[in-house]
Amino acid sequence: MKFEEQIWDHLQVLYGLRLILEKYKSIYEFYLAFEQFITATSDLQLSYSQFTRYLKGETKLSREKIEYCKTYVLKKVNLVTDLLIPRIDIDVQAQPIQVDLTEFLGTPSTLNFLAYYLCQKEKLYEKFDVILTHSEAVPLAIGFSQTLGIPWYSVSYRLPSAKPENIIRYPYLIEQELVSTVYYNQIRHGIRDKRVLLINDYVRKGGLLDILFRVVEDNSGEVTYLLALIGIGSLWKSFFTELHGSLKVLHLLSQ
Repeated sequence: MKFEEQIWDHLQVLYGLRLILEKYKSIYEFYLAFEQFITATSDLQLSYSQFTRYLKGETKLSREKIEYCKTYVLKKVNLVTDLLIPRIDIDVQAQPIQVDLTEFLGTPSTLNFLAYYLCQKEKLYEKFDVILTHSEAVPLAIGFSQTLGIPWYSVSYRLPSAKPENIIRYPYLIEQELVSTVYYNQIRHGIRDKRVLLINDYVRKGGLLDILFRVVEDNSGEVTYLLALIGIGSLWKSFFTELHGSLKVLHLLSQ
């Protein structure tokens, strides 16, 4: 398992370096900047040919050099600018606001790196036992699941293929309007008495996250962290002021 974690870490660092490469005019310019970063803090040396072969995935680096690559990635990648904004289409004129995450959520390598980046930046390792999400945000949850090495579960808008007695329904109200009904399979005891990380794609009013909280509470779990890809407007903020957990929103768009 430790070896698999190192491989996962290595792949995310490599992907992050390839993202950073887009900021430079050439690979050589990128190499000079990275070489200066290494030599300023260590006695390590990395040749240009070794660096280019590493970027192409043709060679491996020592664990020590990988650690420097990781530090460089975390310092140089602007997550919002480089990952989110170019890929997200938000129509603020539509009622309700329309958010198109199709391209972003359909790119596993980007989602995996996003999860890796956040877990490193926020020091999220070993803080959770399980992830809970909803059906539309499953690809995002998978990235965090692989990075943290913990299982994930989801609620669904569609009735799961299970016996009715094993399903619990959660209708919820937003501004006195019945918005939706989601389903949760009670057979899954994976979140019972666990520390739970909630993952959402975007939050506008907080109704769906309220459902996720209720699922956790019904299983005597504890929500220790919330993560939403986008927060739109200000209505959702009143919902979070009542919570004891912490919230991380990667990209906030105000109305």
